[in-house]
Amino acid sequence: MRNMRRAYFGLPTIALAAAVLLCGWANAQQQPQFEVTSVKPVADTSEPTSMRSPSPGSFEAQNVPLRALICDAYLLQPFQVIGGPQWTDTAGWSVSAEASSTAAPEALTGAEIQAQYARTLVMLQGLLKDRFALRVHKETRRLPIYVLTLEGGLKLPPSKCVQNGPDAAAHSAAICGLMHIASDGRHQTLDGSGIPIARLILLLSRIVDRPVVDKTGFKGTFDLHLTWTSEEAQPSMSPQLSPTLPTALATGIPPRGAEPSLVSALKKELGLKLASKMGPVGVLVIDHAAMPTAN
Repeated sequence: MRNMRRAYFGLPTIALAAAVLLCGWANAQQQPQFEVTSVKPVADTSEPTSMRSPSPGSFEAQNVPLRALICDAYLLQPFQVIGGPQWTDTAGWSVSAEASSTAAPEALTGAEIQAQYARTLVMLQGLLKDRFALRVHKETRRLPIYVLTLEGGLKLPPSKCVQNGPDAAAHSAAICGLMHIASDGRHQTLDGSGIPIARLILLLSRIVDRPVVDKTGFKGTFDLHLTWTSEEAQPSMSPQLSPTLPTALATGIPPRGAEPSLVSALKKELGLKLASKMGPVGVLVIDHAAMPTAN
């Protein structure tokens, strides 16, 4: 399957909200469910792969394997989903799901949008349980991780962004909290405005396909412009990432053609260092999964 691009916004907050909502529904009432769902196998898995939430309360996936759907529903990295039959990685699925009624995003506040997307994640977890007979449990295992620390002088410039709102368009500054990745296949550029270190940590974890632990001690927000070159690894926000990049990071030897590599770009442009270690990692173990009947 081709690399899958998925947009995530405010994930730490959404993940926390989803956990709180799921616990509350489990204890108080029936969990929310999509009103209309469709799950169909994809005959040609070489077709483009994508996942998105067009609006709060809706979900669409095209040619996506079950393991990637699990990662999306539980906001996990691929290395955090353990076990399962072979087809969870090879069989592609097209999924379409819609809740009964959702307000338009422009009519919601930022907090309301995050709460709606958290609700969507809970509904997606329910869809996987119902249609794929998915059964999972959580564990903590000792696995390779990366630790992000300061290296030399910190180069995280204070943010000049503006908060999103009705008057944001009148300002020339960028909107706080937005991140954008551009890639031509070899050269990568990452830009962000008003970014907390937790957002950068989450993105780095997806790029290197390992957990990244924050040891910088940085508490503020910053504007970000990071560029690097790598023929073998692309920061695509994808669960299907190159296995060569973590090895390069661990050995200190950049991939062939990388000038600069991600490691050197972090050090030179941001004053940050990635170090490879072992540490506890929360994982989700697949106990059971079955291919659904198409509808």
